[in-house]
Amino acid sequence: REGGHKEMSAKLANALLTVAPEVVWRDVEGDLVLFDTRTGEYHVLNASASLVWRRIARSDDLTAIIADAAAARPEQTEAVTRDVHAFVASATALGLLET
Repeated sequence: REGGHKEMSAKLANALLTVAPEVVWRDVEGDLVLFDTRTGEYHVLNASASLVWRRIARSDDLTAIIADAAAARPEQTEAVTRDVHAFVASATALGLLET
């Protein structure tokens, strides 16, 4: 299982991620809410995922996003990396992000 995580992490680190054109997103009372126009589903992101989403929307590199997030918690760099990759993998699987 660990090998699969590392393989996915390497693919994500090198991928140019973009918000899917069918996804509309807005700040609603402090939360970032995504609406997938294809499925009619709403998704509400927590604060950490919202930061990652906004950076991806600005075309920031995933490696830089992780480095900045980990700088605030250097003792948790591995967990931050794992969490960001998990969020991106999930959002990509749902079709919210594209590579």
